[in-house]
Amino acid sequence: MEEPTKRRKKNSEFEAVRVMLLTAQLDSLVKQAEGICNIVPLKGIALLQTLYKDSLDREVGDIDLLVWPKERARDYVNRLQADGYVPQFDFLADDSTLAEKNKMALCSPRKERTDVDIHLAFVTKKFFSRFSEDFNRDAIIRCQKAGENLYYMDEVDQWIFLAQHACFHLYRDGKWTKDLLLLRRTMTEEQVAILHKRAVKYGFQRIVFLTLRWLNECFDEYFPLGSEPPSSCWDKFTLWSVRNWRSRLVKRLVNPFWELICIDKAAHRCAAHRSLVFPNLQQLKTIYRTKYIVLTLLVYPFHVLFAGLGLLLFYVLYVLAVFRKG
Repeated sequence: MEEPTKRRKKNSEFEAVRVMLLTAQLDSLVKQAEGICNIVPLKGIALLQTLYKDSLDREVGDIDLLVWPKERARDYVNRLQADGYVPQFDFLADDSTLAEKNKMALCSPRKERTDVDIHLAFVTKKFFSRFSEDFNRDAIIRCQKAGENLYYMDEVDQWIFLAQHACFHLYRDGKWTKDLLLLRRTMTEEQVAILHKRAVKYGFQRIVFLTLRWLNECFDEYFPLGSEPPSSCWDKFTLWSVRNWRSRLVKRLVNPFWELICIDKAAHRCAAHRSLVFPNLQQLKTIYRTKYIVLTLLVYPFHVLFAGLGLLLFYVLYVLAVFRKG
């Protein structure tokens, strides 16, 4: 019995040291942005400073930061590179590609520092990002100031942002579900009403509905869903998918196309389908993580073929999952 106790104590001490290092690194990153841009911590590092500030019970991998104005992002990245950070992918050296992806990953060779993801917008996931301009703009305005150039997201906006991130990944990491549960518990009735209004306004109704549905299934409590499901078929398929995210079938056939059915507006879903099968040059460079135009043009016919075939198989699976027995 003594060994497990020692192990837990050692793990606890390690996590405490790691939290101290992450906090110090965040402070350094904010300081390096002085005179260039404002910083909004996202995801784990933000929650560690707010929701988990007393318990520190939150695992954090990379540090995610949104910088604004985004036109100064390159200047900030240059300053971080001078401090030893290295871009994970060289194709993001192309400013037009960075503008398309709205995100850059920086690696740190120093062991006491973790990697940093620089965001130019809150919502950066493939197709969600293309229909979230209004949310990205308004969420920045609603951020709450915490320092000279340090801001934190409004709590309702943060829940929506985390919900779209977790939804994109089919809720497969338990820490995201826990984050969403605890944040939802802290909300007042007024904030819940605002949440559902913003879901309608910014096109996140499907994401919010499915996320709350998933929380209700995972925990022994009930959160009002705010609306009816778009259709019984969508409801059955999405719930089947998140329940079975570990299966190879879901990983191979659902993951690549999952976003398409979680976009609210029909016109936006159609545009996302077209963009998936027939991406433009910048999108293709982002998909294949290359800055070479000739290479992207060579793979284009194969991309159209395999994306179209994959999309067909996805909808075959959709029908089979909806009408399965049991």
